[in-house]
Amino acid sequence: MVLLGMLGAAWKPIHLVWRCTAAVVE
Repeated sequence: MVLLGMLGAAWKPIHLVWRCTAAVVE
């Protein structure tokens, strides 16, 4: 459960970086 919580907390910054990277690539 702790690992799941860490993944959930890390999802937001990862998602933001992913969107920024996709925008730059396009």
